[in-house]
Amino acid sequence: MGNDGLMSSLPEPSVWDLFSRWSPQPVAIAAVLLAGGGYAWSLWRLHRDPPATLEQPWAVRRTLTFSLGLGLFVWVTCGLPQVYASSLFLMWTAQMLALLLIVPVLLMAGQPVELGRLLRGDRSLVVRFVESP
Repeated sequence: MGNDGLMSSLPEPSVWDLFSRWSPQPVAIAAVLLAGGGYAWSLWRLHRDPPATLEQPWAVRRTLTFSLGLGLFVWVTCGLPQVYASSLFLMWTAQMLALLLIVPVLLMAGQPVELGRLLRGDRSLVVRFVESP
C-alpha cells in the first residue's frame, strides 16, 4: 500500500476555517469564565464603591486588552489552532507561541493584580497568588 492510505482526516485549512473550526475545551472555557467573571466582578465593585486611593477612573483600555487576551486564549485553545495542533506542526507551534508570548502580555496589560490591590490591598486573592512562593 502506498502513501494514499496515510491521508489526514482533516482538510487543508482555509481562511474561512479561522472562524468556523472549533473544538471546545471545557477546562479552557472554565478558566476564561473564572478569570473574566472575577475581573468583571472586581470592576463592578470598583465602580460601585471606589477606594479613597483611586486617583483617576479605571482606564477602559485596560479592560479592552484584558478582554482581547481572554478572547485570544479561547480562540487559540478552542479554535483553528487547537483543531489542527495534532495534525500540523505549524499550528501547534503557533498555538504555543501565542499561549506563551501574546496571551500573557494582553492579560497582564489589563492589570488584574493592580485591580485586586485597589480593592482589597495585599489581602486580595490575586495579589496573594502572585506573591506566593
